[in-house]
Amino acid sequence: MVRISKKPEERKKELLNIAEKLFLKQGFDDTSINQIVKEAKVAKGTFYYYFKSKDEILSSILKRYIDNIEKEIKKISNEKSDAHSKMENIFKKLFYTQIEDNRFTQQFKSDTGYKIKAKLDKAFFNKFQPIILNVIKQGIEEKVFNTSYPQRISEILLLGIQGYMHNHYLYTADKQTYNSNIKAMEELLTRTLQAKYKFNLTV
Repeated sequence: MVRISKKPEERKKELLNIAEKLFLKQGFDDTSINQIVKEAKVAKGTFYYYFKSKDEILSSILKRYIDNIEKEIKKISNEKSDAHSKMENIFKKLFYTQIEDNRFTQQFKSDTGYKIKAKLDKAFFNKFQPIILNVIKQGIEEKVFNTSYPQRISEILLLGIQGYMHNHYLYTADKQTYNSNIKAMEELLTRTLQAKYKFNLTV
């Protein structure tokens, strides 16, 4: 069989895609490097050319995941629109991203899942807290938000809502509970920011 030569970035992307698919299908702990290279139809040395270990390819998958979300959030924050609209759209995106995040991490066994969740949470905070802070400051200037502590409020909103969603919001398929949680999030944002207009987080 003729071996197909691919560009380095294309080959690396292929390995990431295959590893992610296998991790989701059978779990991180139950997926071996041998299975990844077999699926990719490459030698084991090819894997080690791009990644030092299975943990490293997982870190690369998570980085790609976060980077893609960051692009979308930055796109929202850079729009020429009012702060209220920006905040509303950012939190809509973050909420529904968290659903996918949970579906992703639930595929892993408990110990690994907790480690992944910790990495994701840290990356989410570091990437998105400064963006939310800037939107809060814009809202204060526009007089649609009212707080003397924009830095602290941005941290509390992101950490608090993120933690609540992990513990309650994402684990229920009950429509009534789902809607109640959305309404609670809307009220929390509205009151915490002393927003001039109520938030609507329904998609």
